[in-house]
Amino acid sequence: MSRGFKTFLILALLASGIAALTGCEAVTLLIEAFTKRRAPRAPEQGMLIDPIDARDLGYTLQWATDLGVPNDETLDHVAVLGDVVVAVESPANVVTAVSMRDGSLLWRHVIGKVADKLHEPVRSGDLLLINSEQLLYTVNIHTGQTIEASKLESLVNHAPAVVDDVAIFGGLNHRVFAHTIAAGYTKWSYQMTDRVFARPAAFGPNVLVADGKGVYAMFTASTGSLLWKGRTFDRVSARPAMGHLGVFVAGEDHSLYALDGATGRDRWVYHSIQPLTLSPSIFTDTVILPEPGRGLVALDIRSGTERWRLDYIAKPILQFENTVLAYTQDSIIVLNLGTGKVLKEVPVHPIKSVLLGSQRKLVLASHGGRLLLLVPER
Repeated sequence: MSRGFKTFLILALLASGIAALTGCEAVTLLIEAFTKRRAPRAPEQGMLIDPIDARDLGYTLQWATDLGVPNDETLDHVAVLGDVVVAVESPANVVTAVSMRDGSLLWRHVIGKVADKLHEPVRSGDLLLINSEQLLYTVNIHTGQTIEASKLESLVNHAPAVVDDVAIFGGLNHRVFAHTIAAGYTKWSYQMTDRVFARPAAFGPNVLVADGKGVYAMFTASTGSLLWKGRTFDRVSARPAMGHLGVFVAGEDHSLYALDGATGRDRWVYHSIQPLTLSPSIFTDTVILPEPGRGLVALDIRSGTERWRLDYIAKPILQFENTVLAYTQDSIIVLNLGTGKVLKEVPVHPIKSVLLGSQRKLVLASHGGRLLLLVPER
Protein backbone atom coordinates (compact mmCIF):
# COMPACT_ATOMS: atom_id res chain seq x y z
CA MET A 1 0.00 0.00 0.00
CA SER A 2 1.47 3.38 -1.01
CA ARG A 3 2.34 6.00 1.56
CA GLY A 4 -0.01 8.51 -0.09
CA PHE A 5 -2.94 6.04 0.03
CA LYS A 6 -2.26 5.26 3.70
CA THR A 7 -2.31 8.97 4.48
CA PHE A 8 -5.59 9.34 2.64
CA LEU A 9 -7.12 6.45 4.65
CA ILE A 10 -6.01 7.99 7.93
CA LEU A 11 -7.51 11.34 6.93
CA ALA A 12 -10.71 9.63 5.85
CA LEU A 13 -11.02 7.81 9.23
CA LEU A 14 -10.37 11.04 11.10
CA ALA A 15 -12.86 12.80 8.89
CA SER A 16 -15.55 10.20 9.58
CA GLY A 17 -15.03 10.68 13.31
CA ILE A 18 -15.25 14.42 13.04
CA ALA A 19 -18.28 14.10 10.81
CA ALA A 20 -20.12 12.27 13.58
CA LEU A 21 -19.64 15.36 15.71
CA THR A 22 -19.77 18.24 13.26
CA GLY A 23 -21.37 16.89 10.06
CA CYS A 24 -20.25 16.31 6.48
CA GLU A 25 -18.75 19.78 6.04
CA ALA A 26 -15.70 18.70 8.07
CA VAL A 27 -15.13 15.75 5.71
CA THR A 28 -15.13 18.07 2.71
CA LEU A 29 -12.67 20.46 4.33
CA LEU A 30 -10.23 17.68 5.26
CA ILE A 31 -10.29 16.05 1.82
CA GLU A 32 -9.83 19.44 0.12
CA ALA A 33 -6.87 20.20 2.40
CA PHE A 34 -5.27 16.89 1.34
CA THR A 35 -5.94 17.08 -2.40
CA LYS A 36 -5.04 20.77 -2.75
CA ARG A 37 -1.71 20.48 -0.94
CA ARG A 38 1.06 22.07 -2.99
CA ALA A 39 3.64 19.31 -3.23
CA PRO A 40 7.25 20.22 -4.01
CA ARG A 41 8.67 18.64 -7.13
CA ALA A 42 11.04 15.77 -6.49
CA PRO A 43 14.56 17.14 -6.88
CA GLU A 44 16.23 16.45 -10.22
CA GLN A 45 19.61 14.80 -9.87
CA GLY A 46 22.87 15.76 -11.52
CA MET A 47 23.81 18.47 -14.00
CA LEU A 48 21.70 18.96 -17.13
CA ILE A 49 24.85 18.26 -19.11
CA ASP A 50 28.17 16.81 -18.03
CA PRO A 51 30.94 19.46 -18.19
CA ILE A 52 33.10 17.06 -20.24
CA ASP A 53 30.28 16.62 -22.78
CA ALA A 54 29.78 20.40 -22.88
CA ARG A 55 33.47 20.83 -23.64
CA ASP A 56 33.19 18.27 -26.42
CA LEU A 57 30.63 20.63 -28.00
CA GLY A 58 33.03 23.55 -27.56
CA TYR A 59 31.27 25.02 -24.51
CA THR A 60 31.95 25.59 -20.82
CA LEU A 61 29.47 25.91 -17.97
CA GLN A 62 29.10 29.49 -16.68
CA TRP A 63 26.25 29.12 -14.17
CA ALA A 64 23.37 26.93 -13.10
CA THR A 65 20.26 27.85 -11.14
CA ASP A 66 17.05 26.15 -10.06
CA LEU A 67 13.62 27.81 -10.10
CA GLY A 68 12.15 24.98 -8.04
CA VAL A 69 8.97 24.50 -10.06
CA PRO A 70 6.62 22.38 -7.86
CA ASN A 71 4.87 19.21 -8.97
CA ASP A 72 1.52 20.92 -9.44
CA GLU A 73 3.02 23.52 -11.79
CA THR A 74 4.21 23.29 -15.40
CA LEU A 75 7.05 25.32 -16.86
CA ASP A 76 5.16 26.53 -19.91
CA HIS A 77 7.62 28.97 -21.46
CA VAL A 78 11.28 29.95 -21.20
CA ALA A 79 12.71 32.78 -23.31
CA VAL A 80 16.10 34.46 -23.60
CA LEU A 81 15.37 38.17 -23.93
CA GLY A 82 18.67 40.00 -24.23
CA ASP A 83 20.37 40.00 -20.82
CA VAL A 84 17.43 38.32 -19.06
CA VAL A 85 15.99 34.80 -19.07
CA VAL A 86 12.23 34.80 -18.42
CA ALA A 87 10.31 31.70 -17.33
CA VAL A 88 6.52 31.29 -17.06
CA GLU A 89 4.84 28.69 -14.86
CA SER A 90 1.21 27.63 -15.08
CA PRO A 91 -1.48 27.51 -13.84
CA ALA A 92 -0.27 29.91 -11.10
CA ASN A 93 1.20 32.32 -13.71
CA VAL A 94 4.41 32.77 -11.77
CA VAL A 95 6.85 34.71 -13.96
CA THR A 96 10.55 34.67 -13.05
CA ALA A 97 13.42 36.75 -14.44
CA VAL A 98 17.00 35.52 -14.16
CA SER A 99 20.18 37.40 -15.05
CA MET A 100 22.01 36.04 -18.10
CA ARG A 101 25.24 37.33 -16.59
CA ASP A 102 25.38 35.20 -13.45
CA GLY A 103 22.08 33.30 -13.11
CA SER A 104 20.91 35.37 -10.15
CA LEU A 105 17.19 35.84 -9.50
CA LEU A 106 16.11 39.34 -10.55
CA TRP A 107 12.44 39.06 -9.62
CA ARG A 108 9.52 36.66 -9.37
CA HIS A 109 5.89 37.77 -9.57
CA VAL A 110 2.44 36.45 -10.38
CA ILE A 111 1.16 38.17 -13.51
CA GLY A 112 -2.53 38.16 -14.38
CA LYS A 113 -5.16 35.90 -12.90
CA VAL A 114 -4.95 32.17 -12.30
CA ALA A 115 -7.65 31.65 -14.94
CA ASP A 116 -5.45 33.38 -17.55
CA LYS A 117 -3.31 31.34 -19.94
CA LEU A 118 -0.10 33.26 -20.48
CA HIS A 119 1.76 32.94 -23.78
CA GLU A 120 5.44 33.21 -24.61
CA PRO A 121 7.02 36.43 -23.32
CA VAL A 122 8.65 38.88 -25.74
CA ARG A 123 10.65 42.07 -25.24
CA SER A 124 10.39 45.63 -26.50
CA GLY A 125 13.19 47.82 -25.15
CA ASP A 126 12.96 47.74 -21.35
CA LEU A 127 9.46 46.29 -21.45
CA LEU A 128 8.52 42.66 -21.07
CA LEU A 129 5.35 41.89 -23.03
CA ILE A 130 3.32 38.90 -21.97
CA ASN A 131 -0.25 38.26 -23.04
CA SER A 132 -3.18 36.12 -22.08
CA GLU A 133 -6.05 35.38 -24.44
CA GLN A 134 -7.59 38.79 -23.73
CA LEU A 135 -4.98 41.09 -22.18
CA LEU A 136 -1.47 42.34 -22.92
CA TYR A 137 0.62 42.97 -19.81
CA THR A 138 3.52 45.40 -20.09
CA VAL A 139 6.09 44.83 -17.35
CA ASN A 140 9.34 46.54 -16.42
CA ILE A 141 11.81 43.81 -17.34
CA HIS A 142 14.32 44.91 -14.68
CA THR A 143 11.96 45.13 -11.69
CA GLY A 144 8.97 42.97 -12.64
CA GLN A 145 6.54 45.81 -11.94
CA THR A 146 3.40 45.56 -14.08
CA ILE A 147 2.95 48.92 -15.79
CA GLU A 148 -0.31 48.27 -17.63
CA ALA A 149 -2.77 45.57 -18.62
CA SER A 150 -4.51 46.56 -21.86
CA LYS A 151 -7.41 44.73 -23.47
CA LEU A 152 -6.80 43.17 -26.86
CA GLU A 153 -9.21 43.67 -29.75
CA SER A 154 -9.85 39.93 -30.05
CA LEU A 155 -9.20 36.67 -28.25
CA VAL A 156 -5.82 35.24 -29.28
CA ASN A 157 -3.99 31.96 -28.73
CA HIS A 158 -0.36 33.00 -29.30
CA ALA A 159 2.28 35.61 -28.53
CA PRO A 160 2.68 38.60 -30.87
CA ALA A 161 5.28 39.53 -33.43
CA VAL A 162 6.83 42.82 -32.26
CA VAL A 163 7.96 45.46 -34.76
CA ASP A 164 9.01 48.83 -33.33
CA ASP A 165 6.09 50.18 -31.27
CA VAL A 166 3.41 47.60 -32.20
CA ALA A 167 2.61 44.04 -31.24
CA ILE A 168 0.87 42.19 -34.09
CA PHE A 169 -1.61 39.42 -33.24
CA GLY A 170 -3.86 37.14 -35.24
CA GLY A 171 -7.27 36.95 -33.62
CA LEU A 172 -9.74 34.13 -33.16
CA ASN A 173 -12.30 36.53 -34.68
CA HIS A 174 -10.51 36.17 -38.07
CA ARG A 175 -8.78 39.58 -37.77
CA VAL A 176 -5.09 40.43 -37.64
CA PHE A 177 -4.44 43.57 -35.62
CA ALA A 178 -1.53 45.74 -34.48
CA HIS A 179 -1.72 46.70 -30.80
CA THR A 180 0.29 49.77 -29.81
CA ILE A 181 2.62 48.90 -26.95
CA ALA A 182 2.69 52.32 -25.26
CA ALA A 183 -0.90 53.50 -25.73
CA GLY A 184 -2.67 50.14 -25.61
CA TYR A 185 -5.05 50.54 -28.56
CA THR A 186 -5.45 48.94 -32.00
CA LYS A 187 -3.47 50.87 -34.60
CA TRP A 188 -4.72 48.88 -37.61
CA SER A 189 -6.54 45.65 -38.37
CA TYR A 190 -7.34 43.46 -41.36
CA GLN A 191 -9.99 40.80 -41.95
CA MET A 192 -8.60 37.33 -42.71
CA THR A 193 -10.72 34.37 -43.91
CA ASP A 194 -10.51 32.30 -40.71
CA ARG A 195 -9.04 32.15 -37.21
CA VAL A 196 -5.29 32.64 -36.90
CA PHE A 197 -3.62 29.71 -35.13
CA ALA A 198 0.05 30.38 -35.94
CA ARG A 199 2.00 33.21 -34.37
CA PRO A 200 2.73 35.96 -36.93
CA ALA A 201 6.31 36.18 -38.21
CA ALA A 202 8.22 39.44 -38.64
CA PHE A 203 11.29 40.31 -40.67
CA GLY A 204 12.51 43.87 -41.06
CA PRO A 205 9.52 46.24 -41.35
CA ASN A 206 7.07 43.56 -42.47
CA VAL A 207 4.92 40.91 -40.83
CA LEU A 208 3.35 37.75 -42.28
CA VAL A 209 0.10 36.25 -40.99
CA ALA A 210 -1.47 32.90 -42.02
CA ASP A 211 -4.93 31.63 -41.06
CA GLY A 212 -6.97 28.47 -40.56
CA LYS A 213 -7.99 28.23 -44.23
CA GLY A 214 -4.42 28.50 -45.46
CA VAL A 215 -4.57 32.14 -46.56
CA TYR A 216 -1.37 34.09 -45.84
CA ALA A 217 -0.83 37.85 -46.15
CA MET A 218 2.20 40.16 -45.86
CA PHE A 219 1.73 43.59 -44.27
CA THR A 220 3.78 46.66 -43.52
CA ALA A 221 3.84 46.36 -39.74
CA SER A 222 3.66 50.08 -38.96
CA THR A 223 0.67 50.92 -41.18
CA GLY A 224 -1.11 47.66 -42.00
CA SER A 225 -0.69 48.18 -45.74
CA LEU A 226 -1.28 44.87 -47.54
CA LEU A 227 1.76 44.05 -49.67
CA TRP A 228 0.60 40.70 -51.09
CA LYS A 229 -1.37 37.60 -50.23
CA GLY A 230 -1.74 33.97 -51.32
CA ARG A 231 -2.98 30.64 -50.05
CA THR A 232 -2.23 27.02 -49.28
CA PHE A 233 -4.93 24.34 -49.39
CA ASP A 234 -5.38 23.64 -45.69
CA ARG A 235 -4.84 25.21 -42.28
CA VAL A 236 -1.51 26.81 -41.37
CA SER A 237 -0.71 25.99 -37.74
CA ALA A 238 3.10 26.36 -37.85
CA ARG A 239 4.74 29.75 -37.57
CA PRO A 240 6.16 30.81 -40.98
CA ALA A 241 9.89 31.53 -41.36
CA MET A 242 11.25 34.67 -43.03
CA GLY A 243 14.72 35.75 -44.11
CA HIS A 244 16.72 37.56 -46.76
CA LEU A 245 16.23 34.68 -49.22
CA GLY A 246 12.47 34.37 -48.94
CA VAL A 247 9.41 33.38 -46.94
CA PHE A 248 8.59 29.78 -46.02
CA VAL A 249 5.08 28.64 -45.08
CA ALA A 250 4.46 25.09 -43.88
CA GLY A 251 0.86 23.98 -44.41
CA GLU A 252 -1.27 21.11 -43.20
CA ASP A 253 -1.86 20.40 -46.91
CA HIS A 254 1.49 18.49 -46.73
CA SER A 255 3.37 21.27 -48.50
CA LEU A 256 6.14 23.76 -47.75
CA TYR A 257 5.81 26.90 -49.86
CA ALA A 258 8.92 28.96 -50.67
CA LEU A 259 7.75 32.47 -51.55
CA ASP A 260 9.45 35.53 -52.95
CA GLY A 261 9.56 38.03 -50.09
CA ALA A 262 8.85 41.04 -52.32
CA THR A 263 5.98 39.64 -54.43
CA GLY A 264 4.64 36.57 -52.61
CA ARG A 265 4.98 34.42 -55.76
CA ASP A 266 5.85 30.75 -55.40
CA ARG A 267 9.53 30.02 -55.97
CA TRP A 268 9.13 26.30 -55.31
CA VAL A 269 6.90 23.91 -53.36
CA TYR A 270 8.06 20.85 -51.44
CA HIS A 271 5.47 18.08 -51.02
CA SER A 272 5.54 15.85 -47.94
CA ILE A 273 3.49 12.76 -47.10
CA GLN A 274 2.57 14.29 -43.72
CA PRO A 275 0.62 17.39 -42.64
CA LEU A 276 3.26 19.99 -41.72
CA THR A 277 2.60 21.35 -38.24
CA LEU A 278 6.11 22.41 -37.15
CA SER A 279 7.98 25.53 -38.20
CA PRO A 280 10.87 25.43 -40.70
CA SER A 281 14.27 26.96 -39.88
CA ILE A 282 16.52 28.97 -42.20
CA PHE A 283 20.31 28.50 -42.21
CA THR A 284 22.28 30.37 -44.90
CA ASP A 285 21.43 28.42 -48.08
CA THR A 286 19.37 25.67 -46.42
CA VAL A 287 15.84 25.29 -45.05
CA ILE A 288 15.47 22.57 -42.41
CA LEU A 289 11.92 21.25 -42.13
CA PRO A 290 10.57 18.95 -39.39
CA GLU A 291 8.24 16.32 -40.84
CA PRO A 292 6.09 14.74 -38.09
CA GLY A 293 6.61 11.01 -37.98
CA ARG A 294 9.56 11.15 -40.41
CA GLY A 295 12.31 13.38 -38.98
CA LEU A 296 14.14 16.33 -40.52
CA VAL A 297 14.62 17.12 -44.18
CA ALA A 298 17.12 19.72 -45.41
CA LEU A 299 16.21 21.55 -48.63
CA ASP A 300 18.24 23.82 -50.89
CA ILE A 301 16.87 27.28 -50.19
CA ARG A 302 16.92 28.33 -53.86
CA SER A 303 15.64 25.21 -55.61
CA GLY A 304 13.84 23.15 -52.97
CA THR A 305 15.83 20.04 -53.82
CA GLU A 306 16.44 17.63 -50.97
CA ARG A 307 19.96 17.63 -49.54
CA TRP A 308 19.74 15.16 -46.66
CA ARG A 309 17.49 13.58 -44.06
CA LEU A 310 17.66 12.79 -40.37
CA ASP A 311 15.33 10.00 -39.28
CA TYR A 312 14.18 11.67 -36.05
CA ILE A 313 12.92 15.09 -35.03
CA ALA A 314 15.46 17.47 -33.54
CA LYS A 315 15.11 21.21 -33.06
CA PRO A 316 17.81 23.17 -34.96
CA ILE A 317 18.82 26.35 -33.13
CA LEU A 318 22.28 27.51 -34.19
CA GLN A 319 24.54 27.56 -37.22
CA PHE A 320 28.30 27.85 -36.69
CA GLU A 321 30.44 27.80 -39.80
CA ASN A 322 29.26 24.69 -41.73
CA THR A 323 27.57 22.99 -38.79
CA VAL A 324 24.15 23.16 -37.15
CA LEU A 325 23.51 22.51 -33.47
CA ALA A 326 20.16 20.87 -32.68
CA TYR A 327 18.61 19.16 -29.69
CA THR A 328 16.14 16.49 -28.66
CA GLN A 329 14.70 15.90 -25.21
CA ASP A 330 17.75 13.87 -24.17
CA SER A 331 20.62 14.89 -26.46
CA ILE A 332 22.41 17.73 -28.20
CA ILE A 333 23.74 16.99 -31.68
CA VAL A 334 26.01 18.73 -34.15
CA LEU A 335 25.22 18.16 -37.84
CA ASN A 336 27.19 18.92 -40.97
CA LEU A 337 24.96 21.46 -42.71
CA GLY A 338 25.91 20.24 -46.18
CA THR A 339 25.53 16.49 -45.67
CA GLY A 340 23.46 16.00 -42.51
CA LYS A 341 26.13 13.75 -41.03
CA VAL A 342 26.02 13.64 -37.21
CA LEU A 343 29.42 14.92 -36.16
CA LYS A 344 28.82 14.85 -32.41
CA GLU A 345 26.06 13.74 -30.07
CA VAL A 346 26.14 14.19 -26.30
CA PRO A 347 23.55 13.14 -23.73
CA VAL A 348 21.65 15.57 -21.51
CA HIS A 349 19.24 15.05 -18.67
CA PRO A 350 15.65 15.41 -19.96
CA ILE A 351 15.25 19.01 -21.05
CA LYS A 352 12.38 21.19 -22.14
CA SER A 353 14.39 23.40 -24.46
CA VAL A 354 17.76 24.80 -25.49
CA LEU A 355 17.64 28.54 -26.10
CA LEU A 356 20.03 30.71 -28.09
CA GLY A 357 21.47 33.87 -26.56
CA SER A 358 23.91 36.42 -27.95
CA GLN A 359 27.38 35.33 -29.08
CA ARG A 360 26.28 31.68 -29.41
CA LYS A 361 25.50 31.31 -25.70
CA LEU A 362 23.10 28.47 -24.89
CA VAL A 363 20.56 28.24 -22.06
CA LEU A 364 19.39 24.72 -21.20
CA ALA A 365 16.04 24.49 -19.37
CA SER A 366 14.50 21.45 -17.69
CA HIS A 367 10.80 20.83 -17.07
CA GLY A 368 11.44 21.23 -13.34
CA GLY A 369 12.86 24.73 -13.76
CA ARG A 370 16.61 24.11 -13.75
CA LEU A 371 18.50 26.56 -15.95
CA LEU A 372 22.10 26.26 -17.12
CA LEU A 373 24.19 28.64 -19.22
CA LEU A 374 26.85 27.38 -21.62
CA VAL A 375 29.31 29.81 -23.21
CA PRO A 376 31.42 28.98 -26.30
CA GLU A 377 35.14 28.45 -25.78
CA ARG A 378 35.89 30.29 -29.00
